Amino acid sequence: MAPALLSSSRFSSVTQIRRRTRKNITFVTFHDFVYEVYLPHVHHYKRSDSVDERNSRLHLLPPFGNHLLHEITRDDVEQWLHGLAIRFAPATCNRILTTLSKLP
Repeated sequence: MAPALLSSSRFSSVTQIRRRTRKNITFVTFHDFVYEVYLPHVHHYKRSDSVDERNSRLHLLPPFGNHLLHEITRDDVEQWLHGLAIRFAPATCNRILTTLSKLP
């Protein structure tokens, strides 16, 4: 995933977000992005926002929550998805993956 920088206007409304800075570039953790940016956004625009919240809380935040967005790799997502496929039906995995794919 590409680095999530707090320089765009999309993130300007985020007020108290924990962040790590390096050379005037601010990076956001996955947890903070989900709760401070993504979920408030989908709350206003989607009727199924509770599904996104549940998928994020139960399936996305445990493995990725403390990582910076730019640190999450394709291999990380593939390993996580393989672990889901062992426990859940393919359709359930696809729904959870869809929630992840809506994030930057």
